[in-house]
Amino acid sequence: MTHNELADEICLRLRSRGESFTLDDVRDAVHICLKNVQLVEESMELVTVDQDRRGFLMSRFLACKTVEGCSTKTIEFYRRTLVDFMGCTQKQFDEVKADDVRYFLACCAKRGAGKTTMDNYRRNLASFFKWATVNEWIQKNPLLQIKAIKQDKRVKRPFSDVEVEMLRVAAQGDLRTTAIIEVLLSTGMRVGELQKCSRDSLRGDEITVFGKGAKERVCYLNARAAVALDLYLKAREDDDPALIVGDRRPHRRISNGALERAIHALGEKADVPDCHPHRFRRTAATTALNRGMPLDQVQQLLGHESMQTTLIYAKAADTIVKQQHKRLM
Repeated sequence: MTHNELADEICLRLRSRGESFTLDDVRDAVHICLKNVQLVEESMELVTVDQDRRGFLMSRFLACKTVEGCSTKTIEFYRRTLVDFMGCTQKQFDEVKADDVRYFLACCAKRGAGKTTMDNYRRNLASFFKWATVNEWIQKNPLLQIKAIKQDKRVKRPFSDVEVEMLRVAAQGDLRTTAIIEVLLSTGMRVGELQKCSRDSLRGDEITVFGKGAKERVCYLNARAAVALDLYLKAREDDDPALIVGDRRPHRRISNGALERAIHALGEKADVPDCHPHRFRRTAATTALNRGMPLDQVQQLLGHESMQTTLIYAKAADTIVKQQHKRLM
């Protein structure tokens, strides 16, 4: 083990502990890394030290992604993927081969990672190695030989009309939960977008949201959602600028986790299985398609950059085909 390899291994172990660690953590990491390693004093005369650039390149890549407007959550996902890959593959990035990537993905699968997660890792690494190649930090991109991981194609179902009504009945008397589900059903916004909304984002029946990549778009409230949100806001006694706040005093902007837990709890109360925030988004998209909204307008409604992403939702709207078949055939 070279000095660079030892230092890199120690840094990787300390990074897994987060941003803060103690001297005891450093000592433990050193002991673990030096297990079965014999230290022998050697002369340093005329020795050329090959400085490890992996941490440097990772920092430069993450900085570029930050400048491009990637969210903090996305940046952290890139970082964790690269740290895990560096821990699995003890090579400089310009020495990495396609088989090294395959071995890393195989290790992820062995740890229980699903196909979607593994393909997300692959895409993160592909983005990094493409950046490193284009910027001439490395000569060859090993990810060019790694194909996308095939995933099971399952049509994810939206809520049925009956399930939506069951959720509404279960939410009666809870102004906040009613406002949440009506806004999600009307706008199709992501739970993270709703969490970031503030009171001043609301203009009549319109809400301005910031989606992925800090892209701004306008979402629209139907009458039911507008009334539910108005009743909730008028009943609040706090002065927090957030559109949705938590239950505990002092009331502050609700977290993504609390939003998700509130929706899961509603699903259990209503006896509606698989009740999670993204299913409301899928339901809003399917409802719009079933009622005749053109696909490009649904794309705008959902804030999708690619039409291919919107087509995934269109597959769930198979009732359109059934209705047209009855009408025409």
